[in-house]
Amino acid sequence: MMKKLISVFLLSCFLFSCGQENQMKEIIDLVPNSPNKQPVYYAPVYSSNCRWDVYVNDVLLYHFPAKKGDIINVQLPLNMRILASGKQIIKVIIYPLEGKTHLGEYATFKLRGEYYPDKRNMEEYDSFLNFELPYEQTKDLPYFEKSFEFEATVPYKLTGWTKSKDLTKVPNLEQKLLEKLKDLKKIIEANDDAKYLDAIKNREIEKYTSFYSSKEIMESALQENKISNHFDDSYDVVFLPIENYTLLLQGNNRIVELRMDGNDMYFWGIPFKGKYKDNNTNFEGSFNFRFHIPEGSDELEVIR
Repeated sequence: MMKKLISVFLLSCFLFSCGQENQMKEIIDLVPNSPNKQPVYYAPVYSSNCRWDVYVNDVLLYHFPAKKGDIINVQLPLNMRILASGKQIIKVIIYPLEGKTHLGEYATFKLRGEYYPDKRNMEEYDSFLNFELPYEQTKDLPYFEKSFEFEATVPYKLTGWTKSKDLTKVPNLEQKLLEKLKDLKKIIEANDDAKYLDAIKNREIEKYTSFYSSKEIMESALQENKISNHFDDSYDVVFLPIENYTLLLQGNNRIVELRMDGNDMYFWGIPFKGKYKDNNTNFEGSFNFRFHIPEGSDELEVIR
């Protein structure tokens, strides 16, 4: 009887591993070979004494929930929001620090746009945008919003959310989203890498396509992102209930996310908290997902 149980267990492990390897292979096979030219676009941001959001083509790229005195200098990659060549729109929304009603005279925000003809040579680039928050004109405002257009040329064309349903016309969207997150949470808790990769497959394919990833890079990244690699014996993790959230539509109402409220970090998916065993240090995190419903389907799918 014991031999039979062991055989069944080993067979289950083998099938589980095969499913995971098949999903990895499918993702890699569906990413086009890297083109000869590999243009990339970046938006460096420097800010202090303000909170801000940067959107590209109406999809949030970065949210900075600053506290008093926080300074950040970050280079934001744009390619995953660029679905095809043509006109692109960057939008910035700048807010006062929490507890303040106006931006104030110390709010600083600088944004640049940089085009690199080939990502393998990051020394050569052209600037297409240079903006600095005019504090004299904005210090008394409750927030500041501005959009910028630029032309991008890329050797790929992603479907993204261009053929997705208008989510404002989908009944019971909130309930559908909560059910989808519940299903994903079960997959993560079960360490089911095959089902997890299947759920995020389209997101990963478009990510690797837009950054011209080689087979070796994809194999390494997919291995590193296995659920089992997110958790180890050095800490304890507990998933948090999905509550106190805001439903946010983006991408011209084709994308939806569930943003957790009242958190210093920016979580839009399945939140968790943990504690390191060696020093009892606490930490928080989340598995982040944005969803759409493709044409011809009624099911929410991960798209970003």
